[in-house]
Amino acid sequence: MTIHDIATRLVVLKELRDRIDQARAETNIDLIVAGEAGDRTTAKLDGETIGSVSIAQGRETAQVIDEAALTEWVTKHRPDEIEHVTRVRSSFLTVLLKAVKEHGGWLDKTTGEFLHVDGVDVRVGDPFVQVRSVTGAAELVAKAWAERRFEIDR
Repeated sequence: MTIHDIATRLVVLKELRDRIDQARAETNIDLIVAGEAGDRTTAKLDGETIGSVSIAQGRETAQVIDEAALTEWVTKHRPDEIEHVTRVRSSFLTVLLKAVKEHGGWLDKTTGEFLHVDGVDVRVGDPFVQVRSVTGAAELVAKAWAERRFEIDR
């Protein structure tokens, strides 16, 4: 398989995945509208059972809806569970990391001194694949798929 063939395969698979994701989201909504929590249905293809689908009950979870009110309650009832955290302000951290990435350190504007920043390192991540479709790719892929001109399996 050439690099061109592999690239074509990646774009086709991306377009198929996008269509499948959209179709699945719409079909999930259709099922929830058509049924109710607790329903289970057998899925059949050409009369053969291929699986089952159920509408699960919603999960009951506790969640914090008012951080300040919770902190006040814990301070009153369990003060030993309150943490006092020292951390770098996120807005400064963003600026600092950018400076280290672009210049290798921090320039202290008050002293003019260029400083190495302890605890920060610049790393290059592993190569990764980016797939970008051109306008009209979805239609071309759909046509090729309908005509069975492309296989998912290698």
